[in-house]
Amino acid sequence: MLSLDQKFGYVFSCVITGVIWSLWHIPLFFIPGTNHGEGLIDFRMFAVQCVALRFFLGAICKISGKSSIFMCVLFHTVFNAVSYTFAAMTMTWKGAIAADVVIVFVSFVTVSFYNRRFGRISSGLN
Repeated sequence: MLSLDQKFGYVFSCVITGVIWSLWHIPLFFIPGTNHGEGLIDFRMFAVQCVALRFFLGAICKISGKSSIFMCVLFHTVFNAVSYTFAAMTMTWKGAIAADVVIVFVSFVTVSFYNRRFGRISSGLN
């Protein structure tokens, strides 16, 4: 992510990585006994959520630097554990889009503040 971020910018690298991650998770939809495999999750909705979460993970990478892998793994684990609590809200397109908009907004604000704090140019959220 950091190499893509440096080469193409925050937004493009998050979108590309989010799309790759949604494709990476396709096998889950063929495993019986999982939310994915039981048809409880629409792949299109899941793909949109992967892209949105990538913005948050991108913000973690920008801020945590060398410890970004551990922080991203920790966030992913916590997110998966907590997602069952909020599953009813995010199982509809309306709820999923609302949650995704909040995630992307918080990510942009976090990266913007980080860029300003450390004297980086905030245009394009580099």
